[in-house]
Amino acid sequence: MIVKGQCLLFERLLTQKSNPPKKGYTVITINKIDDRTFEVTVTGRKTTTHTVTVDPAYYQKLTGGRISAKELVEKSFEFLLKRENNTSILRTFELPVIGRYFPEYETTIEKTTT
Repeated sequence: MIVKGQCLLFERLLTQKSNPPKKGYTVITINKIDDRTFEVTVTGRKTTTHTVTVDPAYYQKLTGGRISAKELVEKSFEFLLKRENNTSILRTFELPVIGRYFPEYETTIEKTTT
């Protein structure tokens, strides 16, 4: 189900230029580059691309392995987009950086993965 204002995860095929998101929607597309690195494209009013690194120890700390690293990246971007525009998100960062800007990040993510 698609809900206006909700962040959605779609694979790249669904976000081609022939099928752009509807007005008011934000689409998060995540491509795994390697075991630690993800390319995240956020398509909304403006499209941005981000490179995110997920350290395995940090991933375990936040999720206990209950969700995939890709899902952790998705939840992290949903968290960020509730607090700032995609154009304000750093273009390249490691996940722990989020907690420097938003101290509630780790607690919030841990709650969503239990």
